[in-house]
Amino acid sequence: MDGIIYFFQSGSYGIALVIFVASVFVPVFKVTVLIYLLLIVHFKWHERARFGLRLYRVIHFIGKWSMLDIFVVALMVGLVQFKGLATIVTGPAAIAFAMVVIMTMLATESFDTRLMFDTQNQT
Repeated sequence: MDGIIYFFQSGSYGIALVIFVASVFVPVFKVTVLIYLLLIVHFKWHERARFGLRLYRVIHFIGKWSMLDIFVVALMVGLVQFKGLATIVTGPAAIAFAMVVIMTMLATESFDTRLMFDTQNQT
């Protein structure tokens, strides 16, 4: 959030928006959709299954681009090391963010969309 606030205060609204969408909105959206899909399966909300399938397709597509943030951070740390002029240091949040990205990608890939449409009683 520090980077978003910095770019917003310096007048770079577009960059701040891109960073917010890629680093905050998309991961929260993916986790929220995955929880919603699990609720559809658990409570057998079959009337919401079509909408759930659309949401699944969206997060499945987004998942291909989720590692872009981690890749950019890794490149920046490796390339920008000008002592006294500019230094980029990753904090513990980068590891937590990478884990969220990896876990949501694995959860999306392992989710079986047919479960949303399953009408048989299961115990």
